[in-house]
Amino acid sequence: KKVKIRSRVDALRHQFDSKKQASALNKRAWVESELVKIVSNIDENSSSRVRAIEIIAKLNHLLTDKVIEVKESSSHELKEQLANRLDELLGKSA
Repeated sequence: KKVKIRSRVDALRHQFDSKKQASALNKRAWVESELVKIVSNIDENSSSRVRAIEIIAKLNHLLTDKVIEVKESSSHELKEQLANRLDELLGKSA
């Protein structure tokens, strides 16, 4: 009897999770369709249209907010790094 109850609870949880995922997908599709309407409406101001395009791109992972750290090197350090890398590529030992 416990096995039947357990399997029924698992089935209900799975069903609930499936409905929750479907609901999230429906909301996302609705948001995206509303944004497409804004982009397509030539009467909308251009900043709204550009922002809608940006959001659509982010929703589709075409744009990401990424911070890239760049370490500044002196010209001497860069020459040394380049020479070492060339030696590695050409198979020369340093």
